[in-house]
Amino acid sequence: TNNFSVFCRLLKNHCTKTTIAGRGWWRKGRYILIDMCYNPPYCTRRRQALFRDDFLNRFKGAGGRSNGPKKYPGVPVKKNNAEFLLNDKNFSLKPSMPSKSFFEKSFNNCLHLLNGVRDKKGAKLPGSGVFDLESACFDRRYKTNALSLLNALKAGEADVRAALAERFTSSHMLYFLLSSYYKPEELLFYDIETKSLAFETSIITIGLGRYDGQGFAVKQFTVLEDAAEYEILEEFVKIAAGKRAFVSYNGKSFDVPYTSARLAYYGFTDAPDIEAMPNFDLLHFCRRAFKSGFTSFSLKDMEGGVLGFEREDDISGEEVLICYGRYLSTGDPFELAPIIHHNREDIVSLAKLFNRLAETWKE
Repeated sequence: TNNFSVFCRLLKNHCTKTTIAGRGWWRKGRYILIDMCYNPPYCTRRRQALFRDDFLNRFKGAGGRSNGPKKYPGVPVKKNNAEFLLNDKNFSLKPSMPSKSFFEKSFNNCLHLLNGVRDKKGAKLPGSGVFDLESACFDRRYKTNALSLLNALKAGEADVRAALAERFTSSHMLYFLLSSYYKPEELLFYDIETKSLAFETSIITIGLGRYDGQGFAVKQFTVLEDAAEYEILEEFVKIAAGKRAFVSYNGKSFDVPYTSARLAYYGFTDAPDIEAMPNFDLLHFCRRAFKSGFTSFSLKDMEGGVLGFEREDDISGEEVLICYGRYLSTGDPFELAPIIHHNREDIVSLAKLFNRLAETWKE
């Protein structure tokens, strides 16, 4: 690989699984690295090809490399002289949603919604007969404020969301419990893979997860040529238009604004305003719900520490571009399999993590 840090990461993963126990991975890896640099057999193109094949063969389950004719790890779709890859897969996941009654109870019991009330003052209010927003209506200090908040609760989600925005950051539990206003079928679980972090570069894969009444369906669109980015964005717009809210991981800061910038670049005029759509960004909720047990809150950290599993045969987000670049240079469709596999795993983990948060913050 041309990226030394990526090589070291791959080497570390390889060494922890295959080399002698009792030494640090770098000490083991250093010997392999020296051999590759100075031992002629390791310097040949054949050795590089063997290393590459060993890396890609880990993804047989994601796309399947065979000795016969090359096959795409999905269904090629040609539209307007551009070609993209379509993947559909269903999972037997059931949604776990907060109840509306629990949200209303939690909202009513949250004295921090009152102006000027934080931890210390909130702890003293029960001594003066203020236990919740309803009882605060009988206290002259908070009557007007409490009535306004209870009226917002009766008015619906938009008013409640506006009230929360005046007092809390987007990681607060009540923001997550707002999902009780939605049916599972109205949520769109959403993740993208891109060529870089710069919004000027194109999207490689758009992954979308939805509950359809029979399970959890993941649909992915992967470009087979740069010109197909418009086509996969068009497919995204069709699906997003029928949904009311996103579920993402760091999607507020990356996925949504990135996609919005690409939609603007192509001049989509009939696309929904995705930046205005509610977004249940699980990164922020995980930082609040599990803050005592973690120092890092990447999705893979949450999988290992919260969901209790670790991915096997997966690449990192940084390695997506390497795989896609090799697909463009070799024309081998199997190079796309790790990207599709990685994106699908992200989408499924979003659904599982959402359910775990709902179970953590329940009555």
